[in-house]
Amino acid sequence: MKVGETIGLFGTRGESVPDVWETQWRYPFLQMICTQRSFRAPVSGTTAPMMRELDLSDGAAMVTLARLTQPGPMEERTVTIGRYLGIFDGNASLIAMAGERFRLDGLTEISGVCTHPDHRGKGYANVLVASITKQIVERGDTAFLHVKDGNSGAAKVYEKLGFSVRAVHDIAALKKAEEIQA
Repeated sequence: MKVGETIGLFGTRGESVPDVWETQWRYPFLQMICTQRSFRAPVSGTTAPMMRELDLSDGAAMVTLARLTQPGPMEERTVTIGRYLGIFDGNASLIAMAGERFRLDGLTEISGVCTHPDHRGKGYANVLVASITKQIVERGDTAFLHVKDGNSGAAKVYEKLGFSVRAVHDIAALKKAEEIQA
């Protein structure tokens, strides 16, 4: 890596950062999991104006929504990694989304869960995460996701669907401040 480049780092809490790196930001997050046994589908459904699977043509709108809401890393091609769903308003603007990012043996990560601030409190995250989780657990995988520690609103949505805290980790953005001297 070159001086000035930034990387993301997942780690256990309290790990120190080498002197040649500058911490741009760092916070704890909860890793939550949901299994076929623990999954609880919503009893009453929220009706969304329009929900559909997202594709590469939605990449720019996904990045715009992610920049506004900060759910984590999102690039225009992120949608090619896994299945993403989006909810659109009457003007065909993306107002909420969630999807699958990493798949490992028996595990699938749910990512990009976010709702435009003008549309929060309508149950859209619940609908999206429930739909994604249902497909994950039906194929026999365990769903997992990450939520910033202190984001109790999101954690409550996930807990109602059957997610529980597996671990607490740190996430950080580190910028290389200087070259390592040999």
